[in-house]
Amino acid sequence: MPEAVHSRMRIGITVTLTIVFASLTLLSIGGVLAIRFASAAEETRELARERVTILSSTLRRVELHFQPVRNEIVKIAAELDAGQGKSDAERAALFAGVLAAMPQVSEIVVVRPDLQVEHFGRNKAAFRELPVNRAKVLAALDWAARSSSPRWEPVWAPELDDAALQLEVPLKTPSGFAGALWAVISLEELQRHVAELSRELQHIAFILYDKQFVVVHPLSSAGPYPSEQHPLPTITEHGDPVLTQIWDARPLRDATGSDNLDVEYRLVAASRGHDTFVYRTLDIDGGHSLTVGTYYSGSPETKEFAKLLEVAFIDFGVLLLAVAIVGRILSRPIVALAKAAGRIEQQQFDSVSVPRSRIREIDQAGQAFNQMVVGLSERQRIRDLFGKYVPNEVVERLIGSPNEIVLGGERREISLLFSDIAGFTSMSEKLPPETVLTLLNSYFEGVIQCVTRQGGIVVDFVGDAVFAIFGAPVPHADHAHRALACARAIDQFASGFSSEREAEGIPFGTTRLGIHSGIATVGSMGSPDRLKYGAAGDVVNTGSRLEGANRLFGTRILVSGETVRLAGEAQCRPLGQLVLKGRSGALEVFELLPPGEQGAAWVEDYRQAYAAIESNSAKASAELRRLALVRPDDGVIRFHLERLSRGASSTVVELTEK
Repeated sequence: MPEAVHSRMRIGITVTLTIVFASLTLLSIGGVLAIRFASAAEETRELARERVTILSSTLRRVELHFQPVRNEIVKIAAELDAGQGKSDAERAALFAGVLAAMPQVSEIVVVRPDLQVEHFGRNKAAFRELPVNRAKVLAALDWAARSSSPRWEPVWAPELDDAALQLEVPLKTPSGFAGALWAVISLEELQRHVAELSRELQHIAFILYDKQFVVVHPLSSAGPYPSEQHPLPTITEHGDPVLTQIWDARPLRDATGSDNLDVEYRLVAASRGHDTFVYRTLDIDGGHSLTVGTYYSGSPETKEFAKLLEVAFIDFGVLLLAVAIVGRILSRPIVALAKAAGRIEQQQFDSVSVPRSRIREIDQAGQAFNQMVVGLSERQRIRDLFGKYVPNEVVERLIGSPNEIVLGGERREISLLFSDIAGFTSMSEKLPPETVLTLLNSYFEGVIQCVTRQGGIVVDFVGDAVFAIFGAPVPHADHAHRALACARAIDQFASGFSSEREAEGIPFGTTRLGIHSGIATVGSMGSPDRLKYGAAGDVVNTGSRLEGANRLFGTRILVSGETVRLAGEAQCRPLGQLVLKGRSGALEVFELLPPGEQGAAWVEDYRQAYAAIESNSAKASAELRRLALVRPDDGVIRFHLERLSRGASSTVVELTEK
């Protein structure tokens, strides 16, 4: 059929769905929604007023729990300040009356400036003893000496085996500072009240100290609280996931509709709808506060929405006929699209094709889907090949420019970096295997970051050794410069890493690096089931040998002359013409110097001494000895001095080990 006929016969899916479904749904649900929601809102306000009443009753109970104690203890402190009740018997009688009248007071303590402590408990006579927690008593006395007002502090009460709030009042007689008066207030009654209230109302009631510490909660704390060091858990430590959100929740206006300014509301979203906090904060002595509140989940509005869902299900039956008619038109192309997506999920790109549809939007989606399959097939081919061994950023670049790589291998000029840790084998024999593995993983992580920052890839790990290449699979004209920059970064990282391990008592060892450049064959190696991207050729073997040659010269970074030439690197010094075992010809090698060393005077002196060695000058030994006085720890200078002492007459160095 001609394309023009197909276009005229296609119906817009948006128009079809909007006309059929929207009109029927709005007609059946719209009127019911307005009436029922208004009723639910009024019910919500009524429940909110009920909760405010209950909260006010709890607030009154909290005030009666603490305020009478505060008034009586402050009054007694004033009497002691005025010189009344000085004898032990008088104080014992005075405090016994307080303990009898106020069951919430578990203990009264007098702390003197000389750190003598007098305890007055319910089941024991007054007695003196040295403080158990000297630092805590000293801190409390320091505060009392500087303050003239009482304060409330959370404490661990051993006699209660629980947390308590302690009222601390300074004692100051006309003759000077006389110590402090403490009253330990049990929280057991409030805990019982809050637990009963939470069970009765089926919501959570709580009391907070300074808005962050949980004083009373119907559920036990999730952590090791209370204790002497940590008497009260924070709202985060307690383990109530809803309470932790109270101060992040959104403030609300008065939900009762009565503009009750004494109570505050906060709303926090939850998976089941929302949670509503209702609370009031009471200021107490010492600049502290007690927050008394509750929270509950859901509301009548949410219940009303559930009822509306029932109505929607009934209306849905009416819509089934329309769905059957329209679904017949829509189902076939949608099912075909779903099956095609399933084959894509199974990576069966070759067998995926979505047929044309008479509905315009579905037809456009199908054709776009077919075009997407073509692109995914090409990208998946590259991902399958390189995603196992090439960094993600390299894979993404190859996906964008797939022509940059030749599968199966190609000859290309690259730079190679080999690294190894001196003494790692002996160190690993002295440590548990899991410790060695943890050390290596941390070390490799830092090395890999240095490589990837310079656009290189790590192609192999052998024990503690790392093999990386630059300039493949993505070509870089400055691959030699990148390799040298990476070597400096690894050297800096490895030195810091080794120092940190030394501080921990682990002799991690020095990282040695060898860098070489040349033509190598790069590409995929292995079998169809097990691929590896890497490089092969004489340049690889030579680069690996350079890393080992660091031991001969006493260096950390050894670079071939070819890499130095390609990078245009001046921050290096010549070491010799290295003859590798089993390889014809000598290879000029250099030590890569730290940045800024090129202009140093000793570098120029070394170059002159090296030139004297090259020319077999008798001055070479004298110049090297003079330089050794300036740099006694320089391994390269010692190496050349030892060679000359054995009769060497040139810069040719033979490496006898592989």
